Amino acid sequence: MLTRPSQQHAADNRSASAQARGVRCVQGMQNVDTATGPGIAPASIGIEDVAAFHGHLCPSLALGFRIARWALRMLQCPRPHTDELVVVAESVDSALDAIQYVAGCTLGKRTLIVRDYGKRAYTFYDRRDGKGIRIGVTYTGLADTPRLTELRELLESGTASFAQRQEYFARAQARLDFILSAPEEDFLTVGPARHPMPSPGARDRWGQCTICREPTMESKLTLKKGMLVCHECADRY
Repeated sequence: MLTRPSQQHAADNRSASAQARGVRCVQGMQNVDTATGPGIAPASIGIEDVAAFHGHLCPSLALGFRIARWALRMLQCPRPHTDELVVVAESVDSALDAIQYVAGCTLGKRTLIVRDYGKRAYTFYDRRDGKGIRIGVTYTGLADTPRLTELRELLESGTASFAQRQEYFARAQARLDFILSAPEEDFLTVGPARHPMPSPGARDRWGQCTICREPTMESKLTLKKGMLVCHECADRY
């Protein structure tokens, strides 16, 4: 017969549930190579820094960390302080924060571009020589098994036993340990870029939507009923 957990046990489960949504597992990080050198992220940027920037450590973040470091090494491109490196991501997940932090590419500089095809693939372009490489993820361990899903649901409902909590975090830790320590070739593929390097493009001029009167980039205004309007107003009216 199941016994009702104590209030303290329930609180522990709620805390564990929060961790389940973003596992703060840092064991094994000391084995991650953070050596500096030509084309390698500075030694001052480690997985702990990336986790602090993102808010927690999870498998997708660890993937982005390894992907960005591998790309910088293959392109022989130190972490840029300008716009010489451009990344095109084919999905949106935690890996993007790691790539942004390690590679120095950002949405604001227009050096991080998202084309959401729903694929774990990232193309890095070096504007110094026009070279581009596309890195894809072959690791299938991110997909939840039925048991892992069951354990997560128990954690999030606050009903997981101590043993179940330990099992969940052990399984999550195993995924992180693999991503952070395995050779890149064991879970990533690399090939040439599939598309030309994106152009920096000219800075857009600002216009005004005829309906809402809000300043809007001219390239984002559309003609509707003889008026230049923003996309939001075009959809609404």
